[in-house]
Amino acid sequence: LMNQTLNTVAVGYDGTNGKLDPSTLVMISPAIRGQTFGSGPLLLTREYAARWESMKKAAALDGITLIPSSAYRSFTYQDLAYKEHKAVNPNYVIARPGRSNHGLGEAVDIRNATGKGDPVWQWLRDNGGRFGFLQSDRLTARDPVHWSRTGG
Repeated sequence: LMNQTLNTVAVGYDGTNGKLDPSTLVMISPAIRGQTFGSGPLLLTREYAARWESMKKAAALDGITLIPSSAYRSFTYQDLAYKEHKAVNPNYVIARPGRSNHGLGEAVDIRNATGKGDPVWQWLRDNGGRFGFLQSDRLTARDPVHWSRTGG
């Protein structure tokens, strides 16, 4: 398990981001209309799917339910989402295709983690690092639902 220190090493920007072999990904949630980002099931790498399941169980023991809304995004999907969101709101927080932790299969958006003052968000802030899910301070206000290996 990871410690609470942010890993600032830039990884996954070598052309593989968003182009992972589907056999390396594990479903953490089926697609749920109106609740998940995109039309397919939510996937993470095998390692991060196991970390997610451990974190979800630990949270449940503390009375916290974690509801994922986005996980792995293919390069093509990230490109489409980026263009669509920026067309509607140029200030929308979304990474360029090939630069997203979602494209590494090591990030999850937790839709009920709404930011400071929210018990789900606070539990993640206090405990997520034990499971490899971090959030940088710069994202707290702009994208409180996003939790990843690097925190970015």
